[in-house]
Amino acid sequence: MRAVVLIVLFFVMVMSIVSALSCRRLLPMLTFVVTAIEMMYLGIVDNSSGKDKLLTKICVLVLTAFIAVFLFFSHNFVYKPEAPYLSNGRDTLWDTQTEDLADDICAGCETDVEKVQAFYEWIISNCEYDYEADPLFQHFDVRKTLRTKQGLCFDFAHLFVAFCRSQNIPCYAVDGVSYKDSAARHTWNRVYYDGAWWNVDITADNSRTANGKELYGFHKLEGAFVPDEDFFITKIY
Repeated sequence: MRAVVLIVLFFVMVMSIVSALSCRRLLPMLTFVVTAIEMMYLGIVDNSSGKDKLLTKICVLVLTAFIAVFLFFSHNFVYKPEAPYLSNGRDTLWDTQTEDLADDICAGCETDVEKVQAFYEWIISNCEYDYEADPLFQHFDVRKTLRTKQGLCFDFAHLFVAFCRSQNIPCYAVDGVSYKDSAARHTWNRVYYDGAWWNVDITADNSRTANGKELYGFHKLEGAFVPDEDFFITKIY
């Protein structure tokens, strides 16, 4: 029995580390750590016998089942190059209220192009850049952005991601460092519609709208992960 449990735990541990490396999420890594601890416990520490031993194994198996379920969802709702980016995860978490708002914004839109444009225009028209916020002490929260109608570049980018993904439109946020100034960091979006990936910088267009300048708009890309001309990409969400 112990051998079977150890084999199952080893399989879960291998899958979790593969998932952690491929999707860069915290949950699979925690799964790996917890499973490794379980294996050490069963293989080295557990010297109990009789009912206590059986109860221990049952508890471990139940815990492993929960871990496997969490691992399944973390693996299946994470972006991969060959699959749409539609994750509702920690970095771009949205709730039913956010989804209802997205439904209202794109009501009457028939295509993904129209929906994306509607989300883009809504954020620019309804949200203001928070010049008093300190990026070092900020964390992005879609619900906070909707509540305050203010934010920084990553707030607007993740709100756009949440809107798009809630409508099953592949989209992700991009963090980058300027080639010209290593202290200049920025977050913008890439979204998939009409058979191609497009670059969009809502923060820049929000500022340009306020200053009456021509908007950046949407620029077609050759692929999902092509380099940016102005920024070195450090992370995607």
